[in-house]
Amino acid sequence: MNYSVILDSTSLERQLLKKRLSKACRLLNRRGFVEYFEGNISCRLPGGLYFIKRTGATFRDMKPDDLVLMDEKGKSLMGGTPSREKLLHLKVYRKRPDVSFIIHTHPPQLIRYSRSSDDLLKIGGPLEDEHSPKTNEIPIVGPFKAGSVELATAVADALADSACRAVIIREHGLVVVGSRLDEAFDLTLLVEKMIGTI
Repeated sequence: MNYSVILDSTSLERQLLKKRLSKACRLLNRRGFVEYFEGNISCRLPGGLYFIKRTGATFRDMKPDDLVLMDEKGKSLMGGTPSREKLLHLKVYRKRPDVSFIIHTHPPQLIRYSRSSDDLLKIGGPLEDEHSPKTNEIPIVGPFKAGSVELATAVADALADSACRAVIIREHGLVVVGSRLDEAFDLTLLVEKMIGTI
C-alpha cells in the first residue's frame, strides 16, 4: 500500500482530522489537563490504520504533523515514533469497534482523587449532559507502569463494556473514548468537573 497517498495534501478530510486532533490537544493543555510531554490522543482510520500522537510531541505545541500514522500492530508508517502508550490505544480499539477516538490526559484534581479512592468513581444524581457516561460509575484501575502491557490490558478490560466510556488510572490519569472527537473531548472535561464536586 502506498501510505504517502493517505497523507497527501489532496486528502483533505484526513488533513482536517489531524488539525482537529491537534487543536483538541492544545485546548486540553490550556485547561491544565496535561503538562510537558504527558498525554496522548488517537483516532481510528479505515483499513486498520490509526493516527496517534508522536513520541516527544507536547499537547501545548501540538501540530498536525505531530500525529503518526500507524498500523494495527503499532508499526509507524509515517510521521515518527508513536506514543509509548500505543498498546493501550490498540487494545481498546480491538475491544471496542464502536470507538473511533481515545484521549488520555493527566488532570491533577483527578489524580489526587484517585490516590485515596475505591475502585469506582460513584457519581450521584442524574447526568444530563449528552456525553455523560451511560452508568453512574467510572472504574479505577492500577496503578501500573506507564506504557506497560499491564496498564494497556487493565484499561482495555475496563472499557470492554460498551456502556463504559471512561477509566481512571490510579495515580496516573484518565482515558476517555468516543465515537466522535467532540464526544471524547467533552467527556474528558466532564469527568474532571464531576471530581470537583465530590
